[in-house]
Amino acid sequence: MAEAVKSIFSKNHLHVLIMAGGSGTRFWPVSRAKKPKQFLKLWGDKTLLEHTVDRFSDVVSSDNTWIVTNESFVAQSKEILNPKHQGLHYLGEPQSKNTASCILWGIREIHRKDPNATVVVMAADSYIGDVEIFLQALAAAAEISLATDNLLTLGVKPVRPETGYGYIEVETTFSGEKIGKPLTVKKFIEKPDLRNALRYMESGKYLWNAGMFIFAAKTGLNAFERAMPELYELFQTGDSIESIYSKIRPEDAVSIDYGVMEMAATHAIGISVLPVDCGWNDVGSFPALEEINADVQGQVVTHDSACNIVHSDSGIVTLLGVNDLVVVRDREVVLVAAKDRAQDIKLLLEKVRKRHPDVL
Repeated sequence: MAEAVKSIFSKNHLHVLIMAGGSGTRFWPVSRAKKPKQFLKLWGDKTLLEHTVDRFSDVVSSDNTWIVTNESFVAQSKEILNPKHQGLHYLGEPQSKNTASCILWGIREIHRKDPNATVVVMAADSYIGDVEIFLQALAAAAEISLATDNLLTLGVKPVRPETGYGYIEVETTFSGEKIGKPLTVKKFIEKPDLRNALRYMESGKYLWNAGMFIFAAKTGLNAFERAMPELYELFQTGDSIESIYSKIRPEDAVSIDYGVMEMAATHAIGISVLPVDCGWNDVGSFPALEEINADVQGQVVTHDSACNIVHSDSGIVTLLGVNDLVVVRDREVVLVAAKDRAQDIKLLLEKVRKRHPDVL
């Protein structure tokens, strides 16, 4: 199966653009300013960045793999990925300007190297349970994108009413297959409340927005030219990347979802979604570790305790008579939180920043 996928990827000049610039504040104290989420080992013995690059290593050459991250993390990314992954391309952003800018820069560089390139865009910090289905879906999406000249996005079939993900509304209900047929996108929807998330599940016309995109490089550039012309023109100048980033307007420092995908119909940009069931998880906060069976790390002893998430880098953590907690020990910091409040760690960090800024 890998050879068939590799053949399709090769035929379509497929390049992978991996965004590795997040901060991961909801994984504090494991994630810190100098060790963001993509450098964490949240399951197994690899960092999230390694897991992401490894998924493609058998089907995409190093020369067609691109990492875009903050310039301060380029050296650390290389250290983590070498010597196994040599010859990768690294793009170091001088400033963080959200995903539209970093994706446009990546597409520009890929197109300059290979005008016939097809680009897969994804983040470095997600979990894929079924890599084989995932790669097959990307291969199918690449073929569809080139045949239709559309932007393709992967939409994940919901398995629960999730309020932490964005959604994609489609015109018709999707099938129960692992990889469905391409569907017309009706609307991109921001993270819903529980009532709407339940409604989305019941309707069968909503997919999780996994933030994974596939398109011909030239199609992606054309989409940016239509939807975000000022940003597009800025990246067409001969200026240095430092100069370009310094001139990005606040209204253009947005996500690709907001700047391009949600504006597709307005600007006559063709966009489709391919439903897929590949065990995807955004791994956006500590409770997600429970969903991928990585809820206990380190030496833990419990009695009369259940449904707790424990992550410890040293010592022994003992729990007695407690349920539904997140307990994290990382170097000099211990975090104890109610599991249903784990999304609010950033609120706690506002107080930590004032009293103990050295542990952020």
